[in-house]
Amino acid sequence: MYQFSDNVNREAFFWFDKRLIDNMNWAALSPAAKAVYPVIASFANRQGIAFPGEQKIADLAGRTEKKAREGIRDLEGFPGFRVAPYVTKRGRRSKKFFLELPTRSDNGQAFPVYKLTFEMGYWLKLLPSAQALYPVIRRFSYFELDLYNELEDQEGPDVADFFREDYSTRKYDFCNADRGIMAERAGITIRSMRGALESLQKGLLIEPVDGDTWKVYFRLPPTRWTPGHLNQRVMKAHAHGKNYRS
Repeated sequence: MYQFSDNVNREAFFWFDKRLIDNMNWAALSPAAKAVYPVIASFANRQGIAFPGEQKIADLAGRTEKKAREGIRDLEGFPGFRVAPYVTKRGRRSKKFFLELPTRSDNGQAFPVYKLTFEMGYWLKLLPSAQALYPVIRRFSYFELDLYNELEDQEGPDVADFFREDYSTRKYDFCNADRGIMAERAGITIRSMRGALESLQKGLLIEPVDGDTWKVYFRLPPTRWTPGHLNQRVMKAHAHGKNYRS
């Protein structure tokens, strides 16, 4: 079982390639695959190799181990993703993941997903439709300096930082993309958009500004869930063999 703690890496992230969304690769994935792919990617080293165990992947994705295995199988053929079996130093069978991830934003062609999204329980709390939607809403997000300064009631940092795609100096971007387009790129129905947005809002990943404009967080606010709460809920999920929710 994954052990949640207060000791989380607040700086680690991976670059999510926007082309996976634009080319409908993301939309074509099963819900289980969408749940596990970002978790696996968050463990990738500089060479794009990741070693998280299936149980760890399952717990951070909010799925049973069986569903996590299904998600991994469903990632077969996904661009830039490969899995291979190997034997650990302790003589156990496990899986090694190879991911071709961008090493930088490539002039706005990728966005960062921070590891604490998973280590602090944000991801596993989401509905499957919300997990499908979050990378899409991130893909269509933009930065508007004047609006950000107004909402934060502050003088913003040097605008040049934002032109350099420096995400470290702000907490969120904005999104007002068409819901139909987002649903299509997420591979979910337009009817499920309302529930997905509500789940993201409840999970502290988005916040309404006005009309159809949202704050979309990536430098995440403090979670309301303590490590004790998360560990207790995961223990219950293990005991009953169910996906982890609420």
